[in-house]
Amino acid sequence: EYVMRRRHHYTEAVDVYVEDHGTVFVITPISRPAQEWVDENVQMADWQRVGKHAFAADHRPGQVLLEAICEHGFHVRLSRAGR
Repeated sequence: EYVMRRRHHYTEAVDVYVEDHGTVFVITPISRPAQEWVDENVQMADWQRVGKHAFAADHRPGQVLLEAICEHGFHVRLSRAGR
């Protein structure tokens, strides 16, 4: 596990938790600002929802989304599932 923040600086604060399952990311906005940002900026189908706030994304568009999240100043913790 590690925490990403713009340009791979590391920090303890976490706004978004990401589980990397290889071809799929499960993204969970934790902080209220991160939840609001996702609600306003991310379009997804109902089947992508995992629980109340988390959602699944293919790794290709998911990587672009994570870069945008970091560029907006949110702290991301990435966990590689099964590793």
